[in-house]
Amino acid sequence: MIQDIDFEAIVANIAQVVIVLDPDLTIVWANRNAAEAAGQDPEGKKCYRLYQGRDSPCRGCHTLETFRTGEMIPNKSTVTYEDGSRRRFDGFTIPVKRDDQGRVSLVAEVAGEV
Repeated sequence: MIQDIDFEAIVANIAQVVIVLDPDLTIVWANRNAAEAAGQDPEGKKCYRLYQGRDSPCRGCHTLETFRTGEMIPNKSTVTYEDGSRRRFDGFTIPVKRDDQGRVSLVAEVAGEV
């Protein structure tokens, strides 16, 4: 019965920002709220560049930690825009796919604005 549920449709339309990243921190999927928060289509872009204007991963990156440990990690973050405005988010990172050896191959970041 659960295989008949369209989970992507649910996640694509929830109020939270949801992005799925590969180990290089490239966004491979994003819901509409992630695009709105970024001001553009985030797919194919590095999360740290798009959401933080950085040239390298953020210090203490929760997504990299989830890739390393395979554990869900709660976190708080702030997105700073080019005009200096900021939005604060409360969320978590969670593994969503593993390879044949059991290593985490995709991680989702889920966050709601606070």
